[in-house]
Amino acid sequence: MDEPTSSEDEGLCGPRESKQEWLLMYSCGVPVPVIAAWCRVSVKRVVRAADRQIERDPAWFDRCWMIHDQPAWPANKKHRRRTREQAWWEHYAHLTAHVREHGKIPAQNDSHEARVLYRWVENQRRNHDAGTLTPDGLEALNGVGVPLCGSSSGYGIIGLVKRAVAEHREQDVAAAAG
Repeated sequence: MDEPTSSEDEGLCGPRESKQEWLLMYSCGVPVPVIAAWCRVSVKRVVRAADRQIERDPAWFDRCWMIHDQPAWPANKKHRRRTREQAWWEHYAHLTAHVREHGKIPAQNDSHEARVLYRWVENQRRNHDAGTLTPDGLEALNGVGVPLCGSSSGYGIIGLVKRAVAEHREQDVAAAAG
């Protein structure tokens, strides 16, 4: 298929004088200096056109303000990424929602979402064993009732036996005291 041909000077036909086009761009959130550059007019003319429109229709400005007041993403895309801590707390929020909804820690064979959470919990157990789980994370997981590996947390058969012995001792102490 043939490509349309154009001369080099065709796009540089002079400034775009359409104030409606400026106002449309402004109402869509395009900054005034960008509009002026794209339309090859002065910033002052674009500002004046926007001010006159605001005088005619104050509600138009309110709609534009909502768009222009939104925070802009940083130019560096790296800042848009979640940090590891943000991702951790997002997974934790999903875990607490699952526990609240189902009343238990997710199992591997429950559903796809439960399997993802199960793997995340297993990863946190490995992090705890390696000593890389933060104290805040440890406290949060203990608050939900996630058993973690290690002698202090009581996960596994040894932990269950230790917990049963401790409960039995507490009952003996309570019976002797009462």
